[in-house]
Amino acid sequence: EFAVIAGGSKPLTYQWYKDGVFIEGAIDASYVVGSATDEDQGSYSVLVVNRGGNIESDAVSLMVLTPVSVTKDLESVTVSEGDVARLSVEAGGTRPISYQWYYGGTRIQGATESVYKIGTVDETHRGVYQVKMFNEVGRASSVEANLSVSVAPRLLRSIEDQELLAGGALTLQVSASGTEPLTYNWYKGGNLYSSGADAELNIAGLTEKD
Repeated sequence: EFAVIAGGSKPLTYQWYKDGVFIEGAIDASYVVGSATDEDQGSYSVLVVNRGGNIESDAVSLMVLTPVSVTKDLESVTVSEGDVARLSVEAGGTRPISYQWYYGGTRIQGATESVYKIGTVDETHRGVYQVKMFNEVGRASSVEANLSVSVAPRLLRSIEDQELLAGGALTLQVSASGTEPLTYNWYKGGNLYSSGADAELNIAGLTEKD
């Protein structure tokens, strides 16, 4: 509420202005801004008039403080090992807004911007992230988002040459790591022989064709 006390010969009339533009219906000694929003921010003054002349008050400012809120939430992402991961959130409300990122519920030192970037992702970065935001009049939290890291297959144990008798059985086995599920494509002479989830290939009753 804005109000003035004016002296002089009666009657006195009042006209309130916002940013130099008259406010329709604002013709009392006081002016009330109800349920203030960002649109109500600005500079207010009042012109007091009687038959002897007029005088304008000094202009005063109205600043509306809005609690911080999430306008674009955090989203889960999947990133290949070695690539850059970028997590971001957008917030509205009265500036300045402060940010603090968390990994697995633990504060990330120095992660105080609306964007959190990991330069070279590895498996240790896999997990749940969240950001909390603060301003002068409130606080808000993003949803929890998951960072998944896709790891390329690595051979831990490969196959070796074998010399077997005709009619015998061949067993070839590898051991591999990487993001599941892993598919194993077996080749013979450069041509696909079999494909599936089995890391072991068995051939019974060997002949020279094998």
